[in-house]
Amino acid sequence: MQSVIEELINALGHNKVIISDEVLRRYSRDFWPLLIMREQVLNEELPRPFAVIVPESVNDVSLALRVINESSDVVPVVVYGGGSSVTGASYGAGSIIIDMSKLNRVMDINTYDSLVTVEAGARLRDVETRLNEVGYSLRHIPQSFNYATIGGLIATMSSGQYSTLYGNIEDMVINLEVVLPNGEVTWLRSNNVPAHQQGHPSSTCLLVQRACWA
Repeated sequence: MQSVIEELINALGHNKVIISDEVLRRYSRDFWPLLIMREQVLNEELPRPFAVIVPESVNDVSLALRVINESSDVVPVVVYGGGSSVTGASYGAGSIIIDMSKLNRVMDINTYDSLVTVEAGARLRDVETRLNEVGYSLRHIPQSFNYATIGGLIATMSSGQYSTLYGNIEDMVINLEVVLPNGEVTWLRSNNVPAHQQGHPSSTCLLVQRACWA
C-alpha cells in the first residue's frame, strides 16, 4: 500500500495526496449514527483511510485511478462528497479516499434548454442558490440539503421533499461524464437532449453532471 501512496504523491504532488493523521481522522466516518456513537459515546478510535486524494480537475481523478488500477496491490477506493450519508456510504476505513470538494463549480446555466452543468463536488445548496438568482430551481430538497454534493446525490439516487411531483435526482440527470476505474474518461450519452421537459419551464431545471467519480 505504501508504494501506491508514494506513486500517487509523485504523480499528483503532496498538496493533493494527504496522509497526515489529523486529516485522516476527519475522514474516518460520515454521519452514520453508528460511527458517531462509536466515536463520541464509546470513545473508540475509528479505523482510518490510508490516504486522501483531493483532485482539482478531471485529469487528476483520471491519473489517480490509473495509478491505483495499475498497482499490484488491491486498493479499495471511496469517493467522498459532502460526507452527509447516514448509512456509512462514505466510510473509508482501509481505503484511499477521493474527496471531490474542489470540483465544485457551476459551469453553465442554460436557461433556454433548462440545463445546468456542474461538477460532482458542487454542493446542492450552492447550485440551488445560483439557479434561484436566475429564476430557476432544481426542486430537490433532501434532508442533507446543506451538505450533500451533486455527485453524492446521484450516486445514492437521492429523493427529496418534492420528489413525488418532480421525481428523484436520477430523473433530473441528462448526462454524466465519468471516470472509469482504469482512469478512462467518458460521457454516458452522446448528446444532452432530454426525453421530455419536467415541470413548469420557469421553475424547474434539468441537470447535466459534468465531473467525475469512480
